[in-house]
Amino acid sequence: MYKKFILLAMLLFFLGGCVGAAFKPLAADFHAKKSASIAVISGLEKGGNAVLAHYVTEALKEKSNYRVLSQAAIAKAVKGYPYNIQGPYSSAYFNIEKDYTKTDVEKIRRLQKKLGVDYLFIMWAPISVTHNNVNNVVHVITQMFEFPGAHEVGRGLFYTAARTVTWSFSGRVKDSEIDQGMQKASLKVASELAAKTGMGK
Repeated sequence: MYKKFILLAMLLFFLGGCVGAAFKPLAADFHAKKSASIAVISGLEKGGNAVLAHYVTEALKEKSNYRVLSQAAIAKAVKGYPYNIQGPYSSAYFNIEKDYTKTDVEKIRRLQKKLGVDYLFIMWAPISVTHNNVNNVVHVITQMFEFPGAHEVGRGLFYTAARTVTWSFSGRVKDSEIDQGMQKASLKVASELAAKTGMGK
């Protein structure tokens, strides 16, 4: 019985700890332009991507000094948004295989031209992995571009999770739990992005 408890505890630590250990939404260290504007972009049209972009947008309004373009304003300015933008990865099945040469920078330039912001923070969430029906992890890869010029100023990789620590008898992960995981992760993403670019409140 004791051995079973230890094994379960180790499993729960792995499920809970892997998210925090790999939570690096933006590897960058620069000061953004004073009174800079920013738009958070959903890199894929799948519903979960748009939801995550919405939460990060709202969190940035709260946690940063950026002038943050709303998702509604982006959709109004860009016909068909959100739509698919080729991201910085070669494949995404159980993990994201990073390849930053794959990013469709020309499409990103055209998008920014319609929005007129100083920075684009783009997130791609191509996969969602469920562990034994009781733990759900959404894998996200990011890039941040500065304009004019579409210069990459940051990149990152992180996970959002429903039930980062859970018991096997909790039942299947609900959509509402995945949504809550995205909300919590978004606050961390916004806080780190603001801090690393000198725009924290």
